Amino acid sequence: MGGVAALLKIFSTGMVIAGPFLAILLEALCAEFIVILFGTGRLGCILAGTVVVGYTALHPFITQAFLYGGRIFEVYWAIFQQIKSWLHLEFVHFAFFIGFYITVHALIGAAAGWYAFHLAQSAEAQLKKMEHTT
Repeated sequence: MGGVAALLKIFSTGMVIAGPFLAILLEALCAEFIVILFGTGRLGCILAGTVVVGYTALHPFITQAFLYGGRIFEVYWAIFQQIKSWLHLEFVHFAFFIGFYITVHALIGAAAGWYAFHLAQSAEAQLKKMEHTT
C-alpha cells in the first residue's frame, strides 16, 4: 500500500518531486518492518504509528543532508546561534525544544496507531456480525 501511495503522490502534482515520494516509501517500509516484527496487535500498531510519525519529524533533515551535504547542518547551527543571541537562550533550551518536538510527534503517532488498532477491531467485529446475519 505504501508503494501505491508513493506513486500516487509522485504523479498527483503534475511533476516528479523525489522528496515526498521517498518519504512515503520509507514510512511504509518502516511500518511494514515494525508490523513484521511485532504483528498487527495493539503493540505493533502503536509502535508502527510512533515510528512513522516520528520519522516525519526527521525526514527533512535526512533528505537535506543527502541533497545538500553535511554542510547544511552548519547553516542550521549558524541560525541557531543567531536566534540564541537574540533571545538569550542556552543550548539546553534548544535541546529541550527538540526533545519536546520529537516527543509530541511520537505521542501523536502512538495515538494514531492505537486508534487504527481499535478501528480495525471494530471493523472486524462488524464484518463478523454481518456474516452471521446473512
